[in-house]
Amino acid sequence: MPRSVLVGLLVVVLVVAAVGVGGSIAADPFEDSDAADGPAIEEVDTDSFESTTFELTVHENGDATWTSRYERQLSPGEREAFEEFVEEFEANDEVDLYVRFTEQAHALTDRGADHTGREMEAVDFNRSAGIDYRPNRMGYVEMSFTWRGFAPVDDHTITVGDVFAGGLFIDDDQSFVIQPGDGLTFVTAQPDGQYSGTAIEDADSISWSGQRDFPPGQPRIVLEPTDGGGGTDAMTWLVVAGLVVLGLGAGVVWQHRSDGTTADPHGRSDTETTEQPSAVTETGAESGAIGDEELLTDEDRVVALIRENGGRMKQVAIVDETGWSKSKVSMLLSDMEEDETISKLRVGRENIISLDGHEPEAARSPFER
Repeated sequence: MPRSVLVGLLVVVLVVAAVGVGGSIAADPFEDSDAADGPAIEEVDTDSFESTTFELTVHENGDATWTSRYERQLSPGEREAFEEFVEEFEANDEVDLYVRFTEQAHALTDRGADHTGREMEAVDFNRSAGIDYRPNRMGYVEMSFTWRGFAPVDDHTITVGDVFAGGLFIDDDQSFVIQPGDGLTFVTAQPDGQYSGTAIEDADSISWSGQRDFPPGQPRIVLEPTDGGGGTDAMTWLVVAGLVVLGLGAGVVWQHRSDGTTADPHGRSDTETTEQPSAVTETGAESGAIGDEELLTDEDRVVALIRENGGRMKQVAIVDETGWSKSKVSMLLSDMEEDETISKLRVGRENIISLDGHEPEAARSPFER
């Protein structure tokens, strides 16, 4: 391919990058909405790109991973030139597109620190580019960084929004996506966004697309640990109530044994009742005896259930098998994990519950420290 064609394509790609980055990072979320319209979006050819996505993954410690991804469909004659650009982009730290991204990321965190009073820092920069086939040939460029101190954490609750003091603006062909990191669940979102499922608590992400001017302090997202808080007192009362019931039952048995007699609803003496043959089931147990399962604690039932399933189960499977509520199972497993009765491993959006010696091997998240 003639070098002039390659250079022309690279110019187009860099223009695309300038627009894509300008849509979120250059369109400064810390400025007033009117000011956010100011970046030179109108000064470039907006038809040179097709879609831009800005994605925020929020982590339990209040950090966030910001990813900017933009795409354009490649004509058959552009493939070779774009592949050459990809090679240069991934190998050279001084590519103008990547340099601008890092500079704007540092500007964002500096301004965020000024507005919120929290220490912030842009670290762990990454970039990639390539061609996807779905089925059209789509060239993409993706850049990301970790935003230290992005959101405040109060008693394990993470609230996103104070960095957007001046609001946020996205254009017609742009999307803004927020997703919870490992171990987190959405609680509320303002304004309403798009998500899969019927409940926000079960959503993997929340997104907004098309031209949108968010008001100051929004998007505002509240997240909490998936298996966290809110039910400790209720569980404590359940445990206390269970102990009281067991204690009363043990007291009655002890009373009967110490008296040497057993109360009988028909007024017969202990001798008379013991002379009567006991009704025996096919297994040899008395029909009036309490089943073993009724004497098990909730913890024992969970351990037995996991053992029956090879020493390892998904948390959702435990909910299905026991018929208990999600919150009860979540709190019970948290207590059992503290007691080192079981271990929990987060895999994707699911918890794997294991007995000692049955833990699966799993890779840590690249963002987990």
